[in-house]
This record gives sequence, C-alpha cells and structure tokens, in this order.
Amino acid sequence: MPSIKEFKFSNHAKSLSPPFVIYADLESLLKRSDVVGVLQQHSPIAAAYNIVGNHTLKFPHYNQFIGIDCISTFFNDLERVANEIFNWNDINTRHVMSLPLSFQDEFNFNKATHCKL
Repeated sequence: MPSIKEFKFSNHAKSLSPPFVIYADLESLLKRSDVVGVLQQHSPIAAAYNIVGNHTLKFPHYNQFIGIDCISTFFNDLERVANEIFNWNDINTRHVMSLPLSFQDEFNFNKATHCKL
C-alpha cells in the first residue's frame, strides 16, 4: 500500500486547455403535481447548447429546441455534434506512432512488474 494517499496536481503551467467547452441550459415550467407528497413537477419546454472552441477547434455551434420533445431532440442533436467533433479530432490531430521495440525491449516490457514514474 502506498504511503502517500493523496496526490495533487500542482504544475498548472504545463496543463493543456480544453479544445472546446459546451454550455447547456434547460428551461421548465412548474406544474402542480397529482402525486401525493409531491407539490410540483418540472415540465421541460426548451433546451439549448452552445459550443465554444479555442484557437485549435474552430467549431462554434449554437442550437435551441422548443416544445414537448425538446429534451429528446436536444440529446439527439448533441450526440450528432459529438460525433462530428470526434471525427474532426480523429482527422486533424497527429497520431504518434510508437517505434517498434527490439526483442530485448519487448521482453523487458512484458516481464516488468513495476512502473517507474
């Protein structure tokens, strides 16, 4: 068991900013509830999201949904956009290929029981 039980990240100068942030908002109406013990129920009437990218991801995107099915269309569209961003990332980021290991290096790697930091 390690003696250090808590690790904290302290070198913030080496941290990377995220390529984008998604802001979302849901609006609901409060309706009286017929359920015993429940005073009100939230009925969603609108949903929206805004994607803000940093300098590497030029993907500004805003969409809003209004109506009874706003939640399902909100999540369906958000999933579609997430797939677009994933595909963009897959195409536009460098894939670093590792060099092939020598026989001795591969043997040592497979035999290792401890990771050195």
